[in-house]
Amino acid sequence: MANITEKPIPPILKAYYGDIFFEFLVHSKEEGWKRDAIVLLPGFPSAFKYDSEMRFLFQRGFNVFFPRYKGTYQSKGKFLNENIVLELKKFLEELKKGKAKSLWDNSVVNFSVGGNIILFGGSFSGAVACGLGAVDKDIRKIVLFSPVWDFKKHNENGDEQDLEKLTPFIKRAYKNLYRIGFESLSKKMGEFRECSPDFYLNRLAGRETGVLVFNDPEDKTVSIKHTLEVIKKHPWIKSIEHNKGHDGRTSGLIELRWQDIFSFIKL
Repeated sequence: MANITEKPIPPILKAYYGDIFFEFLVHSKEEGWKRDAIVLLPGFPSAFKYDSEMRFLFQRGFNVFFPRYKGTYQSKGKFLNENIVLELKKFLEELKKGKAKSLWDNSVVNFSVGGNIILFGGSFSGAVACGLGAVDKDIRKIVLFSPVWDFKKHNENGDEQDLEKLTPFIKRAYKNLYRIGFESLSKKMGEFRECSPDFYLNRLAGRETGVLVFNDPEDKTVSIKHTLEVIKKHPWIKSIEHNKGHDGRTSGLIELRWQDIFSFIKL
């Protein structure tokens, strides 16, 4: 298991790469320079804070980054106005340069991504993470929690969360947190070929990018049936079932199943 740092955890820093606001925790040169990077991709809608997850992963020896999509929270622009995968690819290109300007005091913070980038994504960000892994060769592992694999197939039987109702709800309930100009999330996501399994699955397999998926069989928001269909065609994808509900990432699943996650990351 990764070494757990005994030093106090530093404050979570905040910065921008272009229009994208992000938070980060990184190890100093004195603690060992070459570190793998974990990038947390939020769902939709998402919680504002993943502080506990960031600190947990930092303590296990990783540099940790949590970007907000363009058009959400402090990030500039409009949500999904452009290709979300290509926007995040630009974010990762900046991340690989190994420096960011902290908004606290405008100091430049240097770090290393260690040559390996690991994506954590859940629900909405499942297809986004896979699409990003398909277009960026430095992504070595992807860990998913109740992912939407294909927005065209989601809720096709009427037994999952209705994305047609979700979009206007977000406009009403999160209007100061999401800048949205579209009427249908599923139709909008269908515009981005990188978020289609027909695009990303074969590319991920060809690049030997590992994928680990967590699902609760009782999840009614995103059904496990989609994961079962995917791994039937792509048995190289690893799957673990649990009973922590839809958003397992924020219900302690990372901590509870850390040994499985860490073993997968280090394969």
